[in-house]
Amino acid sequence: MKLRFIQISITEIVTVIILVFILYFNFFEVSNKIDNLREEVLVSNKQENLDSITEAIELYKTYEFKREIDIITNFILEENYKIGRTYYEKDLANEVATQIVIKSTSEGLPISLIVGMMRVESIFNPEAISKLGAKGLMQVYDKTCDGKVIDQTKLFNIDYNIEMGLCIFKNKLVSSDYNIRRAVYFYVGKDKQYVEDVFTQMGRFVQFRGEKLKLLNQSKSDRTK
Repeated sequence: MKLRFIQISITEIVTVIILVFILYFNFFEVSNKIDNLREEVLVSNKQENLDSITEAIELYKTYEFKREIDIITNFILEENYKIGRTYYEKDLANEVATQIVIKSTSEGLPISLIVGMMRVESIFNPEAISKLGAKGLMQVYDKTCDGKVIDQTKLFNIDYNIEMGLCIFKNKLVSSDYNIRRAVYFYVGKDKQYVEDVFTQMGRFVQFRGEKLKLLNQSKSDRTK
């Protein structure tokens, strides 16, 4: 029995090798594309989940802010009615409350602290003027803050007055090693009674807020029954 030897030229061998390499690299490229697509889908899903979570947080924040604003608005109105300012309008109270929440939150300061200070300083009267010439909600007396001149003509503006008041207070806070009681003490020029008054009003507001939240929770509970 004779064995037949298949004669293959070098050219044919090289051609086969080239074809094998082409097939291998095509497979590798396709595999990479599939992996990339899979990763894109995963990233997309993660991003969608992240967007949903972010949206939920923002909605919650919006709800929280609105609730705080409503509570502070009611507190401002009640405090003014107690002293006979029945003419104090709800829209004005809401504007003051909104700026308190926005400015306190952006500056990282307790809302209750600013409410307490404002209650002592002006009883939430944007046009208040002291005998010494301090003006507005936060009774701003200083002429400068953070190297900037305080525009005295704008101190009856709710937004500007709170901004300047908090600017001054934050400087006192830094110089007091972030001790809130000391910062409050220095805010009006070393007045111990002022500190006690502010913290008393803070406590009153916190109690008021707690009662309102309790009523809101009861109302929610009743609706779900």
